[in-house]
Amino acid sequence: MRTKFLIVCAVALMTGELFAAGEPAKFLWMGIGARGLAMGNTGTAYINTPWAPFYNPASVSARGKFSGAASNQFLALDRKIYAATISAEIYEEAGVGLTWIHSGVSGVESRNEDGQKTGTVANGNDAIFFAFGKELAGKFHLGLGVEYIESSIENVTVTTAGFGGGVSYRIQKPDITIGFVAQNLFMKFLWNSNNYYGTGQTVEEKVPELVRGGVSYNFRVGGAECNLSADIRDYPSAGKFKYGIGAEVNPIPQISIRGGFNGEHPTFGIGVRTKLGKLSNIGVDYALVPENWGVAPRHIVDLMVEY
Repeated sequence: MRTKFLIVCAVALMTGELFAAGEPAKFLWMGIGARGLAMGNTGTAYINTPWAPFYNPASVSARGKFSGAASNQFLALDRKIYAATISAEIYEEAGVGLTWIHSGVSGVESRNEDGQKTGTVANGNDAIFFAFGKELAGKFHLGLGVEYIESSIENVTVTTAGFGGGVSYRIQKPDITIGFVAQNLFMKFLWNSNNYYGTGQTVEEKVPELVRGGVSYNFRVGGAECNLSADIRDYPSAGKFKYGIGAEVNPIPQISIRGGFNGEHPTFGIGVRTKLGKLSNIGVDYALVPENWGVAPRHIVDLMVEY
């Protein structure tokens, strides 16, 4: 039993340090999508991101007929984060979207009380965000979301489900979008160690609620399209407050140059778009995000398509 205890401690410590954990599902705090991460981990007020189900369910009603993306974050120390998303218009300014995120740590050594290696273990987390959004009046959009999170350490797995909601409003002159979101509502993990030890107890962990607001401003300088964005994120029950700011410049329609600050580090990125057959856009986005503790920076690569 002590060997199993050491396994759990090792995996929990690795997860805590490298995914900035400490609260349940904190891997989601790292953000997804190369464009938003390059612009300081912003996205609440974007109207043209395929990652709308994650950032603001209201934004799926402004996505057009169909868009999708797949993302991989290249991380140091055997960590993994990859994700996929789709959003589509269904009727009369209404849209739906689905985002899936996976994170994990592999290759963690397990040792017994004598320090002898007994193998390797891993942990994993999966999150699914489903969103429905509708334009109600003018440029006011309302969205509702359903969230599901699964977390595993060795052979102990817990799940939770909850709700979220968001709104966005777009002012056309000047071109400003304002967004507000509340997520992770009524979510908690119930860890039961009976499945691991054969005897144990149930421990409850509440997933911190997230309240997020953002603004996005589109404008032109000469022939270049530009965007300025800012987000604030508050986790009231965790006592954490974060912010991000970012900018994007399109010197030509096919190229986007991005930069920002995520509250801890400067961030950078670039995007390339082109047309291919019936696709209105196909592109690749890249972001560079520094990390703490002297760990090598994150490299995020997205592939996106739009019809």
